[in-house]
Amino acid sequence: MRRAVSRLDGVRAEYDDGWALARASITEPMITLRFEGRDPRALLEIVGRFLGGVPDLCAAAMEMIHE
Repeated sequence: MRRAVSRLDGVRAEYDDGWALARASITEPMITLRFEGRDPRALLEIVGRFLGGVPDLCAAAMEMIHE
């Protein structure tokens, strides 16, 4: 369950079991994504929740986690 969303310096979503962050890079023209979960299962769930509306990006992030 999402607890809070902050839009200070990007978009950060706080969940009961971790967080997700999307922000503009200060060194390159790209968006940086960061995720943290209480455990590996929670991490995968957070990535899925945060990127669920962007299936191709979600799949790429999941693939990177599994490497």
